[in-house]
Amino acid sequence: MIYDNKSYLIILFLSTIICSSVFGQSLQELQALQKLLRQSNSTTMQEESLFSRTDNQQTDFTNQTTITTPKLKYHSIEGDWKSITQYVRWLHETNGDTSVMELFGFNPDTSLAYFGYNIFTQRDSMAFWQNLPAPDNYILGPGDELEISLWGEALLNNRYTINRNGNIYVERVGLIELAGKPTSNARESIKNKFKQSFGTLRGKNPSSFIEITLNATKAINVHFIGEVNTPGFYLVHPFSSIVTGLIQAGGVKTTGSLRNILIRRNGETITELDLYDYILDGNLNDNIQLRENDVVVVPVRKSTIEIEGAVYRPGIYESHGQETLIQLINYSGGLKYNASQQITLKRILPLEERSENEAFVNQFLFNLNQLNAIYAQDGDQIQIHSIVESSNEVQIFGKVKRGGTYKYTNDMTLMDLLKLAGGLEDSLFIKTMYLDEVNIVRKNENSLFNENIKINLRNHLQNNTIPNIKLANNDIVIIRTNNNLQSTNNIKIVGDVIYPGVYALTNINESLQSIIDRAGGFTNKAFKEGIKVIRDTLYVIWDDYSLLLMNGDSIFVGEKSGVIEIKGSVYNPGLVKYSKGRSIMSYINSAGGIKPTGNKRDILIVYANGDVKPNKRLFFRPKIKEGTTIIVNPKPEREPFILNEFLRDTASIVSSLV
Repeated sequence: MIYDNKSYLIILFLSTIICSSVFGQSLQELQALQKLLRQSNSTTMQEESLFSRTDNQQTDFTNQTTITTPKLKYHSIEGDWKSITQYVRWLHETNGDTSVMELFGFNPDTSLAYFGYNIFTQRDSMAFWQNLPAPDNYILGPGDELEISLWGEALLNNRYTINRNGNIYVERVGLIELAGKPTSNARESIKNKFKQSFGTLRGKNPSSFIEITLNATKAINVHFIGEVNTPGFYLVHPFSSIVTGLIQAGGVKTTGSLRNILIRRNGETITELDLYDYILDGNLNDNIQLRENDVVVVPVRKSTIEIEGAVYRPGIYESHGQETLIQLINYSGGLKYNASQQITLKRILPLEERSENEAFVNQFLFNLNQLNAIYAQDGDQIQIHSIVESSNEVQIFGKVKRGGTYKYTNDMTLMDLLKLAGGLEDSLFIKTMYLDEVNIVRKNENSLFNENIKINLRNHLQNNTIPNIKLANNDIVIIRTNNNLQSTNNIKIVGDVIYPGVYALTNINESLQSIIDRAGGFTNKAFKEGIKVIRDTLYVIWDDYSLLLMNGDSIFVGEKSGVIEIKGSVYNPGLVKYSKGRSIMSYINSAGGIKPTGNKRDILIVYANGDVKPNKRLFFRPKIKEGTTIIVNPKPEREPFILNEFLRDTASIVSSLV
């Protein structure tokens, strides 16, 4: 069964929807696929390029299929996507960021476009000529329709069509000859005829008024031949000029000349139109109005000259004749701001000048001021280079408000850079800067190592002298922090103390007892043995109040609980009332005793301060304190003893030994 392009696209789109339902495509991806398919449905698409298989191609869209797609426009960028999957991935992950399109498999189209031909693009289907005003020099002829309106004391409103004899007939006025007259002259003739029949139109103060309007016009026959898209004999609008007529005829092919379009009338060439004058300057002097049986001749283009690089309109241009390279560059919009003075010209020798003993193609390097004396030739390729921007920057790091990279300027000083980085006006911030030794790291052209320049800025500030220390390009300024004014070391204490809150450490030997004393001591409900000290999310196990604290420590003083917690392999884990002197097994029995799976020899005692001790069965049994947690661990898992397997394995071992 044979399918056309549209059928293939419908099948592809339906398959994409089904795949998306299976693999969970997002709505944005589906929209991207729809867009790609719509753009693929163009007249430039070839069926075999999109759907034919080769040995190296697959048809599974979920596995980065290599599919040749037609050119795709996005944000004025043209090129080819290697696969639909890469296009969807680019759109989904970058939200349409065109700067990274090539990383996702986009091959940009760098080919140059022919200049000037886009004025004919898709204009042949637009009836824009219906809005063209009737020019005063339009020549009336048979088939034209006029509307004559008379108001005031005399009333009249009728339409009149010029007959084959070139006349119109008006009652009470008679025949009026109009064929061959321009519209401006025809209006005067009609007014004069009406004044003879209507006296109210005469005099300085007439009581009647007349208006003549050209309503419908006849179409004229014009021949379009040569390098036009659809040459032939056309009926065009009578107001058409050369440009509008070419648009109605389908436009000019890129092989046709825009610089020398000929108009022949009655066997003679009456004008030559250079469309560059119209496109670039809006000059309409030679864009004359077409007449019946005119012949528009578009010859083959005289030359093909490529201009690319740092110009505003890179493209393929045509030279009219004796035009210099600088004139061609002006056609391309002129040089950009970053254009270099260096111009590369690639020139092909004319056919009549070639010999077998020399190269047919030569390349030249010119300065911009030399191009006024060099005339363009067919086949020239002009490359306008861009200047290479140098790295003019300095950097500042360390104890400044806005560290980073800044543009380097001539005669830039250290104080200039400091102002850009936040300045030295903040007296409190200055104290945190170590200004006794500011380092400037500078590249040394005579050594592999950088030069380190040390400057004492504090002396300059104290003496109110502004240092005129000039910086060099690519200098790096480093200002260190004053260690004596680093941020305050703080700890937090909460819970059952008199004054909970944040306290600053006054020295490196600040202890737990010192902070508790500064917090006003304990409340009556405080559980002194159960203080929890947290450092970097970890609990600190402490034995006495001489524990040294560090920046960021948190202290929590809880209330007395009056209970013991039993956990692990017991029948009823939970809380048991604390009684002084009570044994471990007494507490465990209060929780129902140890389960058969519990290990009597593996019992842990966890005190409220985080200290952990194992329970020894014979000696050194730990004391139970208020807030203690007793954990009964389970017995280790063992494989079941199977007598038959044991005897079999034993017999095998004995046999091996024998």
